[in-house]
Amino acid sequence: MPRWHQTKRSKLSSYTKNYNTTTTTTTTTTTTTTTTTTTYTTTTTAAAAAATTSTTTTTTTTTTTTTTTTSTTTTTTPGMRILR
Repeated sequence: MPRWHQTKRSKLSSYTKNYNTTTTTTTTTTTTTTTTTTTYTTTTTAAAAAATTSTTTTTTTTTTTTTTTTSTTTTTTPGMRILR
């Protein structure tokens, strides 16, 4: 067998694999706002004057919660064979 033919055959049987990698990152942000309103009414009656006084107090509380979730997915698939 000629020398050039042996060299050509060894080159064809030697290769490396190429891999394709895809990375997907998903970020989800959720914001929740809760508002609580409390009303207090105080009534005072003066017996002598027969007058009634009412006092109303309102308290409002707002709570905001933010949640962030990050998910990363990596997919590797075989690519082409690269001849050396």
